[in-house]
Amino acid sequence: MKTRLTAETWPEVDAFLSKFAARKGWGEEMELRLRAVGEETVQILVRGDGEEPPEVERSLLLIARSDGDAADLEFIATTDETNLEDQLAMLSEAAASVPVEAETPLRLLRHYASSIRHHQYHDIDILTIRVEAVG
Repeated sequence: MKTRLTAETWPEVDAFLSKFAARKGWGEEMELRLRAVGEETVQILVRGDGEEPPEVERSLLLIARSDGDAADLEFIATTDETNLEDQLAMLSEAAASVPVEAETPLRLLRHYASSIRHHQYHDIDILTIRVEAVG
């Protein structure tokens, strides 16, 4: 899913994650976990480092993959929508040599996610989140 990253982005992300859970045949509990993670992550990315939304418009690329009963979500936010794919290709090469990781401090996100990785490169934020089914 690719969209603009604004305070109004949440319903689009929510619908995407609900459809993803339905396609995978996951139950209501897993769907709710995915949606909660999506909501918190969008809030983090919209807010940025401060309390106010950033003045520069950002775009969001959300990639969702399943791994058995778990979901791997990748939220990629950048200010340069036109070069997102090129930037990601460069980052893949750079990430192999210089890993930069920091965990997101929000308790709700940590409650639903089994792992959280936050990478920052220039104008790009990448949050990689693993959500495992409870059971």
